[in-house]
Amino acid sequence: MKKTIFLLLIFLNIPFAKSQDCIQDDGTYQYRTVLNIENLPADFNKSDFIIRITEIDIISNDDLAILNDNITSVFKTIPSYEPSKYIAIVATIEIYTILDSLENSLDFLYCLVTDCEKTDGTFKYMTALTLSEVPNDFNKDDFINFVVNSDTISPEDLATLNAEITSVYKAFPSSQNEFLLRVVSIDATSEIYAILDSLVNSVEFIECDSDEVILSNNDMETEEKFVVYPNPITEESVIKFSESNDYQLEFFNNLGQLIYQENISNSTVFNLKNVSFTKGLYFVKIYNLTNGNTETLKLINK
Repeated sequence: MKKTIFLLLIFLNIPFAKSQDCIQDDGTYQYRTVLNIENLPADFNKSDFIIRITEIDIISNDDLAILNDNITSVFKTIPSYEPSKYIAIVATIEIYTILDSLENSLDFLYCLVTDCEKTDGTFKYMTALTLSEVPNDFNKDDFINFVVNSDTISPEDLATLNAEITSVYKAFPSSQNEFLLRVVSIDATSEIYAILDSLVNSVEFIECDSDEVILSNNDMETEEKFVVYPNPITEESVIKFSESNDYQLEFFNNLGQLIYQENISNSTVFNLKNVSFTKGLYFVKIYNLTNGNTETLKLINK
């Protein structure tokens, strides 16, 4: 599989990204994974996780002891979202190798990324609020008021949000999906992930909306930005375009084979449910038919 992915990266002319350590600023190691399970309850926890992996995977007693001793918590990342198989794992030591060996119980595994800095020095976040639906005209003032009324936040953290956030807006205004209707984009001038993550009553889910998801083939940096959300993808995932242009989309599987192609016009959102995916790694090449620029996004299907 690794060799196949290597060949695909060469085929698509995609630069390699350095592997990352899963250690966080607080000294813990945090992972995000897609669990191979029919139904993931909202209260899924460490005990449930240990039982699950011992039932369907081959794991040594030593590795099982390491997981039991060093995992501090396991929880569903978006408790209100159904169906969802995404879980978070927090540990006191690096356990990536052990988790990665659980081929029957885990579909995909990746480190939690909290450094949301973009190439221009700003910071951008995609955040699912606990509101039933975010109004189309939702802005920074609305977000601050919602946080103050829903959460306990220190004066210092509130001052930081007021000073550093430059804009808040509905991320998917044209979507009809119940989950995406609650998602906002937050732009800031400094790192505020920790503060947003502490807002347990107003923020249900947060991830970076960063340039790291974009694999560029252009000689010149383009102002266009694309993001896949959520990723790993589900039937609700979309590709969001910052500009409404004419695009050609080509989807490749991990063998470098073209599996789907479509041209779109005058739209800022493409629904990935239009594409038939099986489990695996995919890439989508996005051609701007107006200026000839090309971007490639990496997709993971659970």
